[in-house]
Amino acid sequence: MNLIDILDVYALENDSEDMQLLFNDYTLDERIDRNVMNTTILSELGASRPITTDPDLFKMLFDNFFKKYSSNITKLVDTMYYEYNPLHNKNISEEEHRQSEGDIDNTDEYHTDNTTEGKVSAYDSSTYQPKEQAIGDVDHTGETHSDIKSEVDTTRSITGKDGQDSYQSLIEQERKLAEFNIFNWIIKQMRKELFLLIY
Repeated sequence: MNLIDILDVYALENDSEDMQLLFNDYTLDERIDRNVMNTTILSELGASRPITTDPDLFKMLFDNFFKKYSSNITKLVDTMYYEYNPLHNKNISEEEHRQSEGDIDNTDEYHTDNTTEGKVSAYDSSTYQPKEQAIGDVDHTGETHSDIKSEVDTTRSITGKDGQDSYQSLIEQERKLAEFNIFNWIIKQMRKELFLLIY
């Protein structure tokens, strides 16, 4: 008894003409087209022998398979929607915010007495004769107040190729990724777990 036979029996047991009734309600990431998944299962595994010929038991195992791999499938589908430049293996984004505040109070005070005197001897005098005298007296008081506030925001992005990978090797890796197919991955896992590997 192959998968198509089990699908027929399951539909008959449930009074349905829908051959894919068994496939109607298993857990599946909403980004995967259920009709394409069902048709792919039929085309790839329809003639294969399931591990059980009991339609109800197979239904239970089939539903459990998709629950078991739900997280794996979701993560794999996520990788299919990443946006990136395949020739860049470096993508760095940096954001920096610096903020400075300062309050400066400064007081200066000084007092200066300065006396300068010049003398000269007169021709007809032997006594001290001042020629000139300058007296300086300075008082100074000063205050300085300053408030400083500074904010600097910096955003920097660096993209490109880093390391030893050549552009050819990056292209080759991208081609391998492009060959990945979520439907084929599911079928491969399902074949190993739900079907008898008879050659």
